[in-house]
Amino acid sequence: MRILYSQKRKENENEKRMKRKVRYDMNKWQEMYQAKLTTPEGVAMHVKSGDICACPTGLEEPAAICNAIGERAKRGEITGVEHHGILSSKGSAFMNPELKGKYDYVSWFTGGAGRKAVQQGIYTYVPNNYSTLRPGMFARVKVNFGVNRNVVIPDVAVVKQQGSGERFVYVLNADNTVTYKEVVLGRRMGTEYEVLEGLSDGDKIVTGGQIRLKDGIKVIVNE
Repeated sequence: MRILYSQKRKENENEKRMKRKVRYDMNKWQEMYQAKLTTPEGVAMHVKSGDICACPTGLEEPAAICNAIGERAKRGEITGVEHHGILSSKGSAFMNPELKGKYDYVSWFTGGAGRKAVQQGIYTYVPNNYSTLRPGMFARVKVNFGVNRNVVIPDVAVVKQQGSGERFVYVLNADNTVTYKEVVLGRRMGTEYEVLEGLSDGDKIVTGGQIRLKDGIKVIVNE
């Protein structure tokens, strides 16, 4: 009888200890939760210029946070921020024409809130017809970085200084003399080189017999 009583008492003490621990843990997690609570402005302070933000779609869009980011962009504190989403139903700050280039929206879909913004060019719309694009897919993208209008010369015109990495060409002058000029080459495209420095558009260069030439010598031109 005494053994059963002692065991029951021990079980009661263990149960009380567990309840105290649960209450302590609950208080601890509540304190941690309270410590992590912040405001939309507090969240917006974590956004830096050039960042790409993302949020849930439709009614889950955190308009207060988006507007707080927009206020920072309006004050000139951040710029070049992109907000990626699937569909905006609230028309947050990223649809403000004044923030174009500072805080922009990129979406796969558009609706009533965003249609006017698309027409104004402040909402980048990426069509996804019949779910052609899906998460995890790969794509091949062609990006146009503009046109470089550099001089292009045949590789046979280039005189290479072995061991130095320097490159030269002979430029034909109006009096049929040649000038030995150093050039900076860019990309090689088949049998041609892009010239980054050293030549101007319209310069005439020697493409054969360079081994017999020297700077300032007069030559006979064979067109």
